[in-house]
Amino acid sequence: MCIIDNRLESYHSFFDHAWAQRLDHLAEHSKLEQVVFDLVSSWKAIGSVREWPWLMMHSMKTVLEAEFPKRHPISVQIVQALEQRLASGMGLFPLSSDQRRQLYQTLVMLREQMFATDKANPRELAIKVDEHWKGFVAIPDFALRLWKSEQNAYGAIYYAYEDFLTRCTGLARGEPEYSWLRAAEFANDLSTCFGNQLQGTCWDDPTVNISRLVRNAIVHNGGRITKHLEKLNHGLHIEGEEVTIVAPDTTSLFHSLKDRALQFTESALQLRALC
Repeated sequence: MCIIDNRLESYHSFFDHAWAQRLDHLAEHSKLEQVVFDLVSSWKAIGSVREWPWLMMHSMKTVLEAEFPKRHPISVQIVQALEQRLASGMGLFPLSSDQRRQLYQTLVMLREQMFATDKANPRELAIKVDEHWKGFVAIPDFALRLWKSEQNAYGAIYYAYEDFLTRCTGLARGEPEYSWLRAAEFANDLSTCFGNQLQGTCWDDPTVNISRLVRNAIVHNGGRITKHLEKLNHGLHIEGEEVTIVAPDTTSLFHSLKDRALQFTESALQLRALC
């Protein structure tokens, strides 16, 4: 069974445009400009993809509400159909030509009256998005898509953050091709380049560590909880052995990591080597 957040508003994009503009401005014309651009664009794309359920429902609402006023009521459509039949000479009843003409004129007058009434009292259609949404999330295959897309979004947010820190460290060390093999070694390199405090906030912090372990569980352990993650107060829902990621988890991770990315950039740019 897929565990999902069934609230539509939870799937609105988490991306913070004001944060992105501030970060881009900070890194402009520095050696971190491309690294920051890649992080921002990656997170923006992830936020847009994660928003697909919300966009789908609200796009449907917009289209239906825009299209509905163009549709004439069924009574008008019936009158128009009768007009066309009479005009083509295909009478529905054995009427004389004069009777058919009078009936046609009556139908035209009736149609015009209906149009005038419809214009004076425009119809409104209020699509109740939440009610339609409940129907969608009750479909097993739809719920499966939500579950997996949320897991993918969570992992992708962490991947982009890890790549950001790794590339910044490589630039500070003068090694553009730098990559880390073991977390302990990378932590030391990060600390050497940027200081213990920044390393502790942006890498060893419990929030970052948990997201890293969740990523490892998804990628290397089939989504099942690991012994390292199990020991921590991770706050995630565990279904059997499965680590379940729901929309609020993804949103929370983004906001936690974006603050650290901003703090890291501000501090890193104080290094002459990165200016």
